[in-house]
Amino acid sequence: MQDESYFELRLSDEDLSSIAKTVPSKEQYCPHFLKCGGCQLLNWDYDRQIQWKANQLELLCKELNLKPEPFLKARVITGYRHKNTYTLKAYKSQIEGGFYAMNSKNLVSINHCLIQDPQAEVIFNDLKTILKQNKQQIFDPATEEGYLKHLVIRVSASTNEVMVILVNSKSDFPGRKNVVNALRKAHPEITSIVENTNPKVTPYVLSNTNTVLFGKDTITDKIGSRVFKLGPSSFFQVHPQQAELMFTEALAHLDLRKTDTLVDLYCGVGVMALMVADKVNSVIGIESNPVAVRYATENAKLNGITNAKFMKKDVDEYMSSATGADLVLMDPPREGASMAFINNLIKMNPRQILYISCNPLTQMRDLKQLGQQYRVTWIQGIDLFPHTKHIESMALLTKKGSR
Repeated sequence: MQDESYFELRLSDEDLSSIAKTVPSKEQYCPHFLKCGGCQLLNWDYDRQIQWKANQLELLCKELNLKPEPFLKARVITGYRHKNTYTLKAYKSQIEGGFYAMNSKNLVSINHCLIQDPQAEVIFNDLKTILKQNKQQIFDPATEEGYLKHLVIRVSASTNEVMVILVNSKSDFPGRKNVVNALRKAHPEITSIVENTNPKVTPYVLSNTNTVLFGKDTITDKIGSRVFKLGPSSFFQVHPQQAELMFTEALAHLDLRKTDTLVDLYCGVGVMALMVADKVNSVIGIESNPVAVRYATENAKLNGITNAKFMKKDVDEYMSSATGADLVLMDPPREGASMAFINNLIKMNPRQILYISCNPLTQMRDLKQLGQQYRVTWIQGIDLFPHTKHIESMALLTKKGSR
């Protein structure tokens, strides 16, 4: 089994010492930094963060004799999160919430976080008071007793819609009607309140079991000119403004032709596929999550797109019997693609492959495996997660011998 540490970029001892010794600006000061696991680079000014990320990508690219384009900075570096997740706990007579400390299950109680959406933060702090007033029983993972476990708040900057998700260990938690009424009264801007039932003690916050307590079962957001419906559990980039820049930049490098068949692997709710559907003949989206496939299909209809088809299928299973494609989009999870996937992708013989990765370590491994048949004609990093060590990397591969 692959050592999981392989899948993470690491700060050197020198970097860690520099971060610890650096006095942050007033705007970037956080009393929880180095205690909670939300940010790793916050003390450094933003240009220093970008320099570190660019250097990390350049070092990885050097092994493959690649030279990345200049690293793309974020235009918004605070309050950028579309999805804001808090873990709840009872402490003495109080109800607290926050984030786990790095590499531990120790909860750091917070009231303010620089990267969380400001509107979500106000709702979070008010809801703690509402829960206490209504004597809500918070879930205790040690005894597995209680109800409320997490709070997730999704905020759409493009439509001003707000979805509040109450994550519970059991459905129909006592007093939920009073909680919902109090929350609506305090925050009339909320468009959806959903109960998500997740009885398992697991690293995953959300299950696919949802009950609408108020409003709609979806929230709407935009990327470029496309509109996307999202459910409580839908994956969506946490920094939509940067995601729009990333997808626009990456897709602009594709040689799109009206005769092309384009396959989008790990398609999620269909964002990339639908952004380019009008420039090709047909689009096929592959996704293992049935809820995501349903929303991708609905999003195609919502945007008036008729040449896109989305299929619920494991990506490796699909690739084992897939026929040819002209273009392939892929945005795999952190562990990258399997060897079987790479071999089947080569057999599929696309003219171009656009590979977007949240982990350049595994991306470089995969690019190396594809190197005999494809050349990397463009690679660039982009900051989707300001103040954290995470790097998003975009690469375009073109079939050797093609024009």
